[in-house]
Amino acid sequence: MSLVSALCEFYSGPLEQQLAPANILVTAGASEGLFAAGQAFLEEGDEVILFEPFFDIYCGSLTFAGAKLVPVQLHLRKPAANADGSEPDLSSSMYQFDVAELTAAFSDKTKMIWINTPHNPTGKMFSREELEVIAELVRKHPKCIVLSDEVYEWITYDDTVHNRFATLPGMWERTVTVSSAAKTFSVTGWKIGWSIGPHNLVNALSRAHEYIVYCVSTPHQESLARVLRAVMKNDYLQQLKLQYKRRRDILVEGFRKAKLNPIVPQGAFYITIDASRINIAPSEGLDTVTGINMDWNDWKIARWFTGTVGVTPIPCSAFYVPEHVKAASILRFAFCKTEELLQQAVLKLANVPHLLEESQSKRKQELSQ
Repeated sequence: MSLVSALCEFYSGPLEQQLAPANILVTAGASEGLFAAGQAFLEEGDEVILFEPFFDIYCGSLTFAGAKLVPVQLHLRKPAANADGSEPDLSSSMYQFDVAELTAAFSDKTKMIWINTPHNPTGKMFSREELEVIAELVRKHPKCIVLSDEVYEWITYDDTVHNRFATLPGMWERTVTVSSAAKTFSVTGWKIGWSIGPHNLVNALSRAHEYIVYCVSTPHQESLARVLRAVMKNDYLQQLKLQYKRRRDILVEGFRKAKLNPIVPQGAFYITIDASRINIAPSEGLDTVTGINMDWNDWKIARWFTGTVGVTPIPCSAFYVPEHVKAASILRFAFCKTEELLQQAVLKLANVPHLLEESQSKRKQELSQ
């Protein structure tokens, strides 16, 4: 109860509700909260709308529940080139959904829509206007429940406002907000998350939760309750933003010097780059230490970065449904590292232009044979 009470106090302001214990369920990390939502609300054949790319754990949670995934892509809408022909600076706000595509995704089988803001893997933060579009469609489908995954809620940059879906008119009653201690306090291994919403939705979640893990480690809950009460009296959350902003900026500058034009995130701790213009030789990017011999282009480029450059990204085709992976050309780099390690990465990224020149020469030779 000490943690539940602290969470009530901590979130009543941000969620614009006077929260009570019945509005909160403590889970084994946000991941169990997601899984419990699938078990609590979904039946075989129900449809769930996801914005793609999406964190891959969503797929497992929904598949276990027998639901059908309905992806709506976030398209990278780049502005026109600069007057000198160079690419303009890019922002994660340029990942945008098409309203017509989202509208068409809804049907009488739609049971849930899952939103992730700040977004993994892109770092996008959904604007108030974008969330209003989603809310209007939810209002037209009274059976639809919203899950808002906000685990990166306190890691935001450049005064970008984190808009909480549950605060939109009429959406509190339809929304479960999921978060955790993992990202905010760098305690992923503690596995403490929470789901917040109206009593009827949280009650349904708790029925599923008690058959999944039943309860979360009491000592960790007690510790986190003390942490939250301390945070409410100091500037920790502001310092968190500043620390991650420094790390983000180190890597952004490194990418720009390497002529890789990063897509600068508004939130979370990932930077993506568009790898569609990176052409390596056919013989490169094939060596794998994992045994996962994917032959998609972004996997090959990710392996090239790992083995040749010495900096490892995630190929974001892992965050797409199978029928869309061939169109994926995004690489995700994480900067939840020490500043010293990031500086080492920047030194390695400085070699990318030269290494790509070598790769281009090799590519021409191999294609001409």
